[in-house]
Amino acid sequence: MIRQFFTRFSAKSIYITISLIAGITLTALVILSYLLTKESIRNNEEFTRKSFLSKYEIVQFEVNRIIQEQILVKKLIEEEQDSAQIGEKLALLNEVQQQHNLKIHHWWHKSNQYGRDDVLTREKESLVWTIYDSIPLSEGAYIYYGLDLDLLNLHQYFAGINQNSQNYVFIFDKNGKCITHPDEKNIGKNVFDFTSITPADTLITNQTFKFSEHQAVSEFLPNSGITRFIKPLNVNGFEGYVAVGHLDFIVEENVRPTQMYVLVIFVVTIFLVSIIFLFLHALTRQADKEKQSILNDNNALLIKHEKMVKENALNQLEQLKNQIQPHFLFNSLNTLYMIISMDQKKAQRFTINLSRIYRYLIVPPKDHLVIVEKEIEFIRYYLSLQNDRFQEELDYNVVISSEDKLNKKIPYLALQLVVENALKHNIATIAQPLFIAIELTDKFLLVTNTYQPRNDTTDNVHFGSEYLYEIYRFYGIKTFQTNVDNGQFICKLPLLD
Repeated sequence: MIRQFFTRFSAKSIYITISLIAGITLTALVILSYLLTKESIRNNEEFTRKSFLSKYEIVQFEVNRIIQEQILVKKLIEEEQDSAQIGEKLALLNEVQQQHNLKIHHWWHKSNQYGRDDVLTREKESLVWTIYDSIPLSEGAYIYYGLDLDLLNLHQYFAGINQNSQNYVFIFDKNGKCITHPDEKNIGKNVFDFTSITPADTLITNQTFKFSEHQAVSEFLPNSGITRFIKPLNVNGFEGYVAVGHLDFIVEENVRPTQMYVLVIFVVTIFLVSIIFLFLHALTRQADKEKQSILNDNNALLIKHEKMVKENALNQLEQLKNQIQPHFLFNSLNTLYMIISMDQKKAQRFTINLSRIYRYLIVPPKDHLVIVEKEIEFIRYYLSLQNDRFQEELDYNVVISSEDKLNKKIPYLALQLVVENALKHNIATIAQPLFIAIELTDKFLLVTNTYQPRNDTTDNVHFGSEYLYEIYRFYGIKTFQTNVDNGQFICKLPLLD
């Protein structure tokens, strides 16, 4: 079934079809690879944003919890007037905080000086962030209360509650002072000094989730590209920002498996397409061989048939020549015998024309085709002899309408056969003379004679026409035709190149 399918089409069309299918498949695969990679990058970027928002929510919650501790202390001081009670409760609260991963130390004291600020102080090897506030008393003094946070402990706490190696987080206040950072030496510094962050980077670019997103180089991991997210952090009086740096090479590593899978699919597809192409190529070659074998067989049969047609036509030609020569010679000698006694010059001319005719008959062309000019010259001699024989019973005319066609060819003795048929099968008398007209046109040698058929003929009327039909068919010409129209028998001999 497959071979039969391939034998219906040429090898070129099959190869073009296969190439188009392979090209479309590979193009589709390349587009698919691009779309998958793009979608994978988009998904990773979306995951990065969600990871940032998750980290931000955690930081926001913890900072809010720290601030709530401060509010709780304020409420305790406002409710208790006894200093001893306040000290005991804060000591108990500090003892509880020591059990927590994030260690917060609460304190309070009375003073006549008013002030409110968050300060950073270094104690031994730690940097402490002090958050405090005050409550005015009636005698003009103030109760100052606050909490101290070890910023290294704060960073370790943030790192422990969301262990995501793909990013790192740090917090800085509205003035740029770094509150927490994975690199301890940066804590307390201004982020505008040791990072590429500018005040413009804190402006919101994503209006939906209220954060800004920028590409930058990490200040924590040198020469590492990051996507930096910055979102305002405003919790009960604290104004600052949470910054998260997401490492780009992590995104690339996440995308790489997708790219690898696509590459494997691409290679496997090319391999399969190649196997299919080779298989179809083998089938096509086999189909071509079978088709060529059938074509060779057909050509051999066609050549054999053409040889048979040619041999049949040549056999008919030989039969015609054998018929022409004895009858024609016998009639010509009788005519010559009668002319000699009446007109010697006419007899001489008759003899010369007769010799020219037999020279033309005895030496046929090798390919059995003859130039129109020679055939017309021969027919002039032939009709001249016939005119001497029939005299007033026969009249003829030869017209050359297209002299440039004299170098064309027609089958050997074709014109003579048509004229001979006209003489043999039509009445030619003084009362009913036979008129034969020969005209050379652009495409045909046209022979016309008055159609006045004899009733006593026993010869095969179609013998010469059959020969002409066969010989023209041998040369691939199908425009040879004979017909009777308006009292005229018309024969069209196609011209050959």
